[in-house]
Amino acid sequence: MATPTISKPNFIIIGSAKCGTTALSSILASHPHCCMSRPKEVSFFQDNMDFQPNPNYEKGWEWYQQAFAHYNGEPLIGEATPSYSDRSRSPQTSKRIYKFNPEAKIIYMVRDPLARQISCWKMQYAMGIENSFPWRREHQWAVKGFNYWMLMQRDVQQWDECRYGYQLASYEDCFPVNNIFVSFLEDWQRSKATEVSRIMSFLGLDPNLWQQDIPEEANRGSDRTIERPLVKKLRTHPIVETFVKKFPITWRDWARSVLARTRIKPPAIQLAESTKEEFLHYVSEDSYPFLQRYGKDPALWSGIKA
Repeated sequence: MATPTISKPNFIIIGSAKCGTTALSSILASHPHCCMSRPKEVSFFQDNMDFQPNPNYEKGWEWYQQAFAHYNGEPLIGEATPSYSDRSRSPQTSKRIYKFNPEAKIIYMVRDPLARQISCWKMQYAMGIENSFPWRREHQWAVKGFNYWMLMQRDVQQWDECRYGYQLASYEDCFPVNNIFVSFLEDWQRSKATEVSRIMSFLGLDPNLWQQDIPEEANRGSDRTIERPLVKKLRTHPIVETFVKKFPITWRDWARSVLARTRIKPPAIQLAESTKEEFLHYVSEDSYPFLQRYGKDPALWSGIKA
């Protein structure tokens, strides 16, 4: 049987980071009529990546379609890259997506801005401790504490990622309103099944075919682990290395994941009242009308005022 020609993605989850995009992506991937990209975050359309020009976009469709090499004729094909809702640092993203597919559907996931920042900091703190991406300066900021991280992120316009109305406006300038769906994490927490069904109906998928018994993925900073220092030291010793190789690989994999690693626990959250007030004042002018627009009580999000 001939391999189906890969279709262009017809929906994109644009963010926001730490608002459930990984969970939604894994749920949609379990649907028989939906093909999700591998990896989840392709990072094709944004202008910048890691504070540098994004080289992926210039590689074109030939490069982009590799993320969908597993495509098997599904009518829905999509990806989820949270940095597509970073308008201040990548102002061309929405226009690039529209140029690529003007009929694409856009899904935007949001949550309480301050809770989002805390979750983002925890993730970047864990990555900073791991030192898995040493060139990412925001991870090093996170290790210095939540307040320091917040101030540094303010200076590089990251706070704008929490101004959801501002971010969404660039997509509304390009796409019809009926092609845009906004999902609140708070609605997921109230009834995940109901919210997932709404999203699937928006995409034209049958909600009854969602495989609810399959564990969904989640990208939580609190789930990250690091190799125990003593284990790391012993593992690299020639005698220990020779001894360990005598055990079956399945046992070694289990020991490496369960016994040799420990969960990374971020320190207590310390946020100066002045920083908190500055942040909430900055996002409130956007969040208050945004919540009203979608029929939400402004009290849904902490510290949001008219």
